[in-house]
Amino acid sequence: MTRDYRINGIPIKRGDIMMNYIGIDAGTRSSAICVLNEKREEKYNWEGSNKKLFEEISQIKGDKKCVIEASPLSEHYCELIEELGAEIEIVDSRHTKAILNGKKKTDKIDAKVLAELASLGWYKAIYRKGGKARGQRTVMHGRDSLVKVSTKLKNTIRGLLKSHGIVLKKSSEGEAFVSHVRESISDLSEEIKIVIEDLLQVWQSVYERQRKSYKLLKKMADADEVTKRLMTVPGVGPSTALAFVSTIVNPTRFSCPKKVVGYLGLAPRVHQSGDTYYHGRISKMGDKNTRWLLVEAANVILTRVKTDFPLRTWGLNLLTEKGIAKARVAVARRLAIMLFTIWIEGSTFKVLENK
Repeated sequence: MTRDYRINGIPIKRGDIMMNYIGIDAGTRSSAICVLNEKREEKYNWEGSNKKLFEEISQIKGDKKCVIEASPLSEHYCELIEELGAEIEIVDSRHTKAILNGKKKTDKIDAKVLAELASLGWYKAIYRKGGKARGQRTVMHGRDSLVKVSTKLKNTIRGLLKSHGIVLKKSSEGEAFVSHVRESISDLSEEIKIVIEDLLQVWQSVYERQRKSYKLLKKMADADEVTKRLMTVPGVGPSTALAFVSTIVNPTRFSCPKKVVGYLGLAPRVHQSGDTYYHGRISKMGDKNTRWLLVEAANVILTRVKTDFPLRTWGLNLLTEKGIAKARVAVARRLAIMLFTIWIEGSTFKVLENK
């Protein structure tokens, strides 16, 4: 007996429901898609501009399961494709690299391989972080770029003046730096003054925007209940708290704190073969910026924080035994566990410290 199904109230026989497996190879200007049926037979292969991509997908009849490789555009494409009523997942590019790097590589071939992965389920889907986390990360990366440009300009000015025997004070910042530079170049030629003044004005402009971006970042961190609680930990500022929250997004997807450590790339590599077993350096998987900020926060805990608490005491003992480099990473690892625990339990640092 054939069982009837209903879609939008309309009775449909099981044989009439078609599943399409769609692989999408998305590029900056053009994309390719490949459609396989339930028997994994190729139904359709298309390549064209990104403007027509969504029109092509909308015209495919039946249920649609799409797979797209991770890229800067993938999350945005997922949102647009879901609006068309299709199911879509992002594939980790590290797991598809070996499959896609064949002797013959084209966008259409890549799309077909992705469609085959969709039909078989032999892939690891990436957790989609959503618009809020993406917005937070955009602000953070924007500020990081301003800091890099500001630092490079400042170092360029210092380097150019050093060749004329002028060594600027390391501690000077903001208007003090500008005044110090202008005083220092008073005896140099007009040509050199013009070049230094141009660089100085550009640096001033970038520096002001850098300060504004930090205020925006702090405002975002203060407005979020989770980041406010994370910032109760000594050494953890707005950047570290926002980076951690926007990377993890949903703490319930991790079964234990150690999973978070591995996700952030702070867990050591493991090599085991027969009787051989050893731990190597940290894996450095996951988000590079968040990992760097956690290590920087650990460095602040070890070198600048004056308040004694168990993590700092343990880190200082390790510093004496193993050195600053290993101590920083070890403290960063435990700091990630502490932040995750505070988030899960809805507590603060002081509450956690007293347990």
